[in-house]
Amino acid sequence: MVNVLLTGKDGVGKTEMVQEVVEDLDKSYGGVVSPREGASHLVKDLETGETEVLEDSKDPKNDSRVVKFYIDAISSAVDIEAVIVIDMVSKLEMYSSDLREIFRNCLISGRDVLMVLEPSYVDEFEEIGEVFRLVEDNRDEVREEIVSLLSG
Repeated sequence: MVNVLLTGKDGVGKTEMVQEVVEDLDKSYGGVVSPREGASHLVKDLETGETEVLEDSKDPKNDSRVVKFYIDAISSAVDIEAVIVIDMVSKLEMYSSDLREIFRNCLISGRDVLMVLEPSYVDEFEEIGEVFRLVEDNRDEVREEIVSLLSG
């Protein structure tokens, strides 16, 4: 079991890194990625390809649609015994106590997890995962190390 926690500043390429890592794995994977599209972020289910739009202007406390989408995609990854991908743990996701519990349960499940965190949330999870801080200069090194850990 490996818990990989990836963090870095906005725009450094965390979601792109996650997409590259899962493509390099010889394992099944599921969960969510949240790429940017213009001013908004999408949330994409890696198993089904289905997407939802996160509207930055919405109050995250009231966005039960996105919370349900996360829960369904992550639960599906658990059910198919895949590497669990969670991109990204940020303010919106942390407003939901249900999602917070699912994130923590994934990390203690004994399954491989690749989780992207905003830097402000690293402290909450770092005791149960290996933290990688992505910057422009270490991109290739971090990618190789994460693929190696999750492939082992």
